[in-house]
Amino acid sequence: MKLKIITILLFYLFLIPFNSFAQTGWFHQAPYPTTEYLYSVKLINNLTGFTVGTYGAILKTTNGGINWHTNSVNTNRFFYNIYFINAITGFVVGDSSAIYKSTNAGDNWFSVFNSNSAYPFKKIYFINENTGYTYRQQDSKLFKTTDNGNNWINIQTNIPNINSNRYYFGFLFKNENTGYYCGDILGIYKTTDGGYNWNVSSFLSPNIYSLCFINENTGFGVGYNGAYAKTTNDGLNWVLQDTIYPHYDNLIDIKFLDSINGFIFMQNAGVMFRTTN
Repeated sequence: MKLKIITILLFYLFLIPFNSFAQTGWFHQAPYPTTEYLYSVKLINNLTGFTVGTYGAILKTTNGGINWHTNSVNTNRFFYNIYFINAITGFVVGDSSAIYKSTNAGDNWFSVFNSNSAYPFKKIYFINENTGYTYRQQDSKLFKTTDNGNNWINIQTNIPNINSNRYYFGFLFKNENTGYYCGDILGIYKTTDGGYNWNVSSFLSPNIYSLCFINENTGFGVGYNGAYAKTTNDGLNWVLQDTIYPHYDNLIDIKFLDSINGFIFMQNAGVMFRTTN
């Protein structure tokens, strides 16, 4: 997939032209106004999406990312990931291993899990409306729910314990058996038994921080310093592609609505890229 980028940097509340880079397909579409760092984006459909970040920040768009408004939680906790299982029910995870849930399309949020751990949850993923997973990176704790996120149990796993405080790593399940994990481990790991055992599928450098699949076999990963990787064989092998924007910033999240409409978030200043091919 060839890419095209028109880049505009959002700095605090001001829109400042920064640079442009011509390949095919990606252009800047940034959520604002916010001065918070943003760590994750979730797209519900072509018009509705969410992003979360520092100090309880939760932003929502209902017009395809043109405008964003805040539905933040009154907390000093950082939120690192957001996931909606349908248009109504969503979850955010963050500091103290806290999980918040919304049952009204993100307008209000309430706590469903809080272990008061020194470590945060940084990823959450559902494979259907009842079954989901969340992961605590620093001590390699994988939690699972089978009742729509109301209760969570710890399951034993051999995911590498990298004891990292990094905000960014990739974690997703395609179904109840098959999942993927990546981060500061110079590789992408895969499980085929529901998360109990993990084996490396590809060693990559630079590190990949986020993963997304558009069909059963084709997936993409983004990461450190503009790293961009692709698989066409269900994650058996991953190949680095041309960077989205060389040496600019870390790419920390990637999401696709379908096989051609996708979004990528950069680490700083709330910058977003979009592709339509």
